[in-house]
Amino acid sequence: MKKFDFSEYKNSKIYFQMFDVLIREKVPNRDHFLIDNDIPASSYRRCRTIEQNVGRDIINKLANLLNLKTNTDEEIDQLEKFANKVYYQMTYKIFNSFEEDKEYIMKLLDENNILFPILELLLLFLYMNENKRASDIINENMELYKKIKKYSIFFSIELNELYELVEIFFKGGNKEELYLKKYNNAIAYTILSGQAYNRGDYIGCLYFSNKAKEISEKEGNIRRIIRLNRNIMLCLLYIGNYEECYELASRQILILESLDIEDSSLELAQKVLVVASIGCEKYNRVIELLENNEELKLTEITCLLIAYYKTNKKLYDSYLKNDLDYLAIDKNYIRYINVLNNFLKKPDKKYLILLENVELMQQMKKIFKKMLES
Repeated sequence: MKKFDFSEYKNSKIYFQMFDVLIREKVPNRDHFLIDNDIPASSYRRCRTIEQNVGRDIINKLANLLNLKTNTDEEIDQLEKFANKVYYQMTYKIFNSFEEDKEYIMKLLDENNILFPILELLLLFLYMNENKRASDIINENMELYKKIKKYSIFFSIELNELYELVEIFFKGGNKEELYLKKYNNAIAYTILSGQAYNRGDYIGCLYFSNKAKEISEKEGNIRRIIRLNRNIMLCLLYIGNYEECYELASRQILILESLDIEDSSLELAQKVLVVASIGCEKYNRVIELLENNEELKLTEITCLLIAYYKTNKKLYDSYLKNDLDYLAIDKNYIRYINVLNNFLKKPDKKYLILLENVELMQQMKKIFKKMLES
């Protein structure tokens, strides 16, 4: 896995790239600013292209002028270790020090650390991995991304690869170019798979998810594989590949149970397995999964009713009559169950339109259409 080397930031030359941006934001003419502060413009220009002894003196003077805190070599080594830790943990979906890491970055930023572009890059990388909708993360942090973008020239080759991940997340890109470009880490493909899913490009989502999964399997990154499987399962449902979805959901549940992970991933995998079972017409499997569960959501109730109707009309009638009392408090649910009952007895497009307007798992709509066409 990638490791960052911050030794370049122990020299002075790279800092001139950053000060080019900082000075330009403060005054219209860099050379006038330098001369006014007793810094030879010619020396500044030479130090931008080649490491020189005078370069460190100029950097220290500029840092004092602009109220920036410089770092010792030991502090740079410490930040290098921190950056590698953050990258490793986010790659392997480890969040036990997530909040602590954000606070550490904010502390260094409050101190006006001269490496603030790197710190803000790491902060954005953490934000990207928060358990929020991507659109919300982008809206909340777009200004920070725009700021970091101005300092991209300050990043070393390795940090530029991290910046590229941030840029993919916040900016996206031309779809055709994204398909052609090859990335050497799973994070890039994971970001692209999520973007494809959000725009309804389920084939693209499967393509990028499988690319990310290939890399993650080589790295033994089981938590990222679990996350990728979520997108893959949902896409397989959307495109109607129920058999493959059924197999993947079954494996996902086994993985999550073996790791004792009982979060939303397990709940989603169980729901997907039920819906995929309906798509595969494995009705007895649906009954096996659901009939003893007393806290079913509407999607699961729908699947259980379909399974009963297809296998045992007496059980179906009994369930309608005796087991749905708790839905009576909601008139919309009663109306929905009546429409579903009519649709099962006589599939008709007029019922399908009504069913599609109910807040079910979106992939159920494709199942209803399949039932209408069969």
